[in-house]
Amino acid sequence: MRSLTAISVIAIASGFAMLALSVAAGDAEVGLFVIFPYVAAHGAVSALGVGLIFLGTLLFFISIASSIASCRGKATIEKTEGAAPEARKERKIGGVVLIGPVPIIFGSDRDMARSMIVFAVILAILMIALYSLILLF
Repeated sequence: MRSLTAISVIAIASGFAMLALSVAAGDAEVGLFVIFPYVAAHGAVSALGVGLIFLGTLLFFISIASSIASCRGKATIEKTEGAAPEARKERKIGGVVLIGPVPIIFGSDRDMARSMIVFAVILAILMIALYSLILLF
C-alpha cells in the first residue's frame, strides 16, 4: 500500500515539475481566474505533466481505498480470533479542505482542530507566496 502511495506522490510531483518546465519554456501559461487557478498549455511536455497529475491522483485514491479495505479485513480477523479485547488507542484525526480561498477545517477534538487551523494558515501563506512568485515571472 505504501509503495502505491509513494508512486502516486512521485507521479503528481513529476507532473507539476513538467508543467513548470513547460511554463519556463513558454509552452504553457498559468493564471488565476477569480479564485480558480488554470493552466493553458500546448505541447507534449505539458500534456504529459497533466496526465501524470491525473494518474497520480487516481493512484492515490486507489491506495487509500485499498488501505481502508485491508484495515477492515484485519479488524474482522482480530475479532474472530477470540483473544481478550485490549484497550483501544484513541486516534485523533483532522483535515483541511480548501475551496478557493475558503478553508473548511475539521478535527476529532479541539487540539486537532487547532492544529488544522495552523496548517490551513501555513497552506494559505504558501499559496499566496507561490502565486506572487508566478506573477513575477
